[in-house]
Amino acid sequence: MRSKPILFIIGILSIIFGSIPLLINFNIDIPYINLIPYINIIIPVGTIIIGLLALFSAMSRNVW
Repeated sequence: MRSKPILFIIGILSIIFGSIPLLINFNIDIPYINLIPYINIIIPVGTIIIGLLALFSAMSRNVW
């Protein structure tokens, strides 16, 4: 299927871009977003999880 290499690349990029804020102490200066506790952890971890789902989907037989 043609979408598997694209899905694999999207998965790799989202894992890389999701782990950068966890490696750097990343402060988001958007008003009211800092009121949510642990928002600097929730967004990168969610991005990494989406990237892992894309990688597993690209490697599996069926694309989700």
